[in-house]
Amino acid sequence: MEELNINWLAIAIGAIAPMLVGFVWYHPKVVGGAWMKANGFEQKDLEGANMAVIFGVTLVLSFLLAFFMWVLLNVFHREPTNTFGHGMFHGMLMTIFMATPPLIINALFERRGFKYIAIHFFYWLISLMLMGGIVDAIS
Repeated sequence: MEELNINWLAIAIGAIAPMLVGFVWYHPKVVGGAWMKANGFEQKDLEGANMAVIFGVTLVLSFLLAFFMWVLLNVFHREPTNTFGHGMFHGMLMTIFMATPPLIINALFERRGFKYIAIHFFYWLISLMLMGGIVDAIS
């Protein structure tokens, strides 16, 4: 059996992508206002949260996503291409086939509308495409 040479640097940098996209995407001047409205939130509803815990857990979970992306690109793929575009393609596939179905299922049961789904879908599409591009290009 061939030894895996896991590229932890590629995974760590890829894990940061959803956080950076989130800082921009959910800013009130981008789609943050629409996100708050789609959730029925007001600014006061968001105050008092333990942001250290939220960002810490988010980083750990993003690391898991980046690790799985690395596995898809380097273990299950017959011949790794190591290009940004190829990684972005796999990020798109991961969004469509793995992130979107649970997102829509949850939204349906939570009685959320199309705007809620679209906001989160495009966030994950951008995040996972960047993550895939980074992970594949650096690997």
